[in-house]
Amino acid sequence: MQGIRILKNSVKDYTWGSSSFIQELMGGRVSFRGPAAELWLGTHPMGPSKIVSEDNEESLEEVINRNPVEFLGKDAARRFPSGLPFLFKVIAAAKPLSIQVHPDRLRAREGFHRENAAGIPLGSPLRSYRDESHKPELLCALSEFHALKGFRPAGEAWALLRDLDVELGEVESFSTAKFFRNLLSMDQGAVSALLHRVSGAAKERAGTDAAIGWVFKLGLQYPDDPGCLAPVLLNLISLRPQEALYVSPGEIHAYLEGAAVEVMANSDNVIRGGLTAKRIDRTELMEALNVEEKPCSVMVPVAVGSCEMQYRAQAEEFMLSIIEVDGAHAYRSAEKRNIEVYLCTCGSGKITEAQQGCSLPFERGDSFVVPAFIASYSLTGTGKLFKVTIPSIQP
Repeated sequence: MQGIRILKNSVKDYTWGSSSFIQELMGGRVSFRGPAAELWLGTHPMGPSKIVSEDNEESLEEVINRNPVEFLGKDAARRFPSGLPFLFKVIAAAKPLSIQVHPDRLRAREGFHRENAAGIPLGSPLRSYRDESHKPELLCALSEFHALKGFRPAGEAWALLRDLDVELGEVESFSTAKFFRNLLSMDQGAVSALLHRVSGAAKERAGTDAAIGWVFKLGLQYPDDPGCLAPVLLNLISLRPQEALYVSPGEIHAYLEGAAVEVMANSDNVIRGGLTAKRIDRTELMEALNVEEKPCSVMVPVAVGSCEMQYRAQAEEFMLSIIEVDGAHAYRSAEKRNIEVYLCTCGSGKITEAQQGCSLPFERGDSFVVPAFIASYSLTGTGKLFKVTIPSIQP
C-alpha cells in the first residue's frame, strides 16, 4: 500500500485567470502562455489529481477506492462512501468571476438529474449542475483579495444607489434582494438605459467609495450587464492574506480580484447570474438564493499548537489549516487522523513518517497526500503549507 505521495494536479485556463500567479507558485511545473485560473487538488472528474511515483502515475480516486478505510480513515469512509468529499483549489483572479450561487443538496440532486434527463453532456457549457453535491466553500486569501458576498442591509444599498443618481422612489420599501430580483428581470433596454445613467456618476465618484469604484470597473467590462450594480447591493469585502470567507449554499457571491486557497465540497455546481460570458440562469439563481440581509464577517484562523492554525468553518466535508515551520520548530501530527492533502506555498522542507522513518522532500508548489493509515509524521524545514482534511466526528 502506498504511503505519502506527491500529487500531480489539473490547471484550469479560464479567461479570468492570472498570467503569473499559479505559474510562479508552481515554479515551472505548469506551462501556460495564457491565463491560469485554478489549480485543482482532488478527485472531481472534471479535474482529477494523480499520485506520482518514480515510474508511474495513478489516479488518486482509484487509489482511494481500493482501500477507502485505510486511505480516508474509518470514520470518514463510513460518512463519505463515495470517496474524497472535498475539492482543494488555488484560484488566481485577474478579472472578476461571475455573480453566482451554489446549490444545497436537494437542489443539486434535482438539477443534476434534470440536466441528465435533458441529454446535456456533462462537460457542456449549457450545464449548471455537473454533480449531485451541495457546495459550501471556504476561501483563504493568499494576496489582497476583493469579493462580494451576501446582501447589504437595505439602508446601505439605498445610500450608495443615491450616490449613483439612481431614482429610488418606492424602491426604498423593498428588501435589497427584491431590488436585485427586479433588476435581473428588467428587459435589456431598460437595463442598458439605467446603466448608461449610472456610468457617468460611477466614473465621477469612483475614488470616493470602493463599492462605487467597482461599479465603474465592472461597467467597463460588462456595460450592459445588471450585475454591474452588485457592488452596491452586496457586501464588498477586502481580505488580507490569511483572512477567509465561508460561503454557505445559497449565498450570493462574486470573487473580484486576487489569489486565494479555496476548499469546498467535492462539487463543480455553479448557478450564474451575471458578469460572465458563460451560461446565465437568473431564474434558477433566484430560486436557489438566500435573501437574508446581513453584514459579512471575515474569518481568521485559530491557533491549535505552535505550528498550526485552523479555520473553523461549518462544513462536515473539510477543515482547512495553515502549517508553518521555521527550522527551530517541527510540526508533529496527531496519531488518529483522516486523510490530509497538503500544498506548500512558501519555503521547503521534508515530511517524515514516524514509524518507518521514510522522508519525502517538498518545496514551494509541491502538493502531497497523507493517507489515514500513516500513524504519525513530522514536518520540518522552513515554510508554509496549507492542509485540508476531513474533520472527525467525536462519538
